[in-house]
Amino acid sequence: PRNQKKMSVVLWLQLILFLPGSIPQLLPRPTWPNDKPLRSIDDYNTIPFGPGATNFAWYMHGGVFNSTGRKFTAFVGIITNPAYFSIEIPLAGCSKVENTSDTARLRNCQYATNGGYFGLKDDKCIGNLMTNSKWIQVTGLQRANFAITSNSYVLGYLSNETIKSGKFDFVQVIQGAGWLVRNGVSFVNESKKIESLNNYFVGFEAPRTSLGIFKNGTIILAEVDGVEVFKEGASLYELAEWLVELGVYHSINLDGGGSSVSVVNGTVVSFPTCHDIPLRCERPVTSITCIHQLH
Repeated sequence: PRNQKKMSVVLWLQLILFLPGSIPQLLPRPTWPNDKPLRSIDDYNTIPFGPGATNFAWYMHGGVFNSTGRKFTAFVGIITNPAYFSIEIPLAGCSKVENTSDTARLRNCQYATNGGYFGLKDDKCIGNLMTNSKWIQVTGLQRANFAITSNSYVLGYLSNETIKSGKFDFVQVIQGAGWLVRNGVSFVNESKKIESLNNYFVGFEAPRTSLGIFKNGTIILAEVDGVEVFKEGASLYELAEWLVELGVYHSINLDGGGSSVSVVNGTVVSFPTCHDIPLRCERPVTSITCIHQLH
């Protein structure tokens, strides 16, 4: 009966795809102030790079969230050397969107996921963003940052004053919504208050994408597949729980829902749902995370 119900929903959703108008995004996004950005604070952790060895691996993971007993499928990419990691955007810039797989091929990414949030109406990047030592924008939003400098990682909340002070020689910076793991434990409840994230956004089961590091400085890209209309995927609580079990030391939540995707050598390996229904398709995005080809 559950499969029959799913099939009925799928057929109905396939039908409305051909009707005028667009399907609303089911995964609610955080409120992004336009003219009055949230006042940013300084509350971050600095973690030195790990050993100089360069190792890369990726794998598909099937598991169960211990707290809820719900099954999930995820994709993980890891790189030990941050010199092979970058944030990338389309050639046309941050106000344009293109598929993660297209940007990944263009930027010679061995492994990639979708990146930061963007405006669904204007396609503009949202939040702090730097790619390869070039600032794209500094916004002042009080959201969790993942940053790489010349000799360390910086994760957490950064004020505009700190960003512009020259204290850190940033190389890569991306901002998400929700500091998932801090010092090896879930930080969802705390970041929910700091970032004013609502209960629905935090607790909704949906595809999710995260970016973090292990304590030894290894970078981890983790993406959980899902279908929003069936509440399949992960809540931020479940995502943080799983990352802690993996041994992740710090991690932030990136754009999710129909944007979530994992790409290997330019080929999509996950099950992206660009319309938030069980139809496999990529949603064009403005930024991606990229592990480059090893020389």
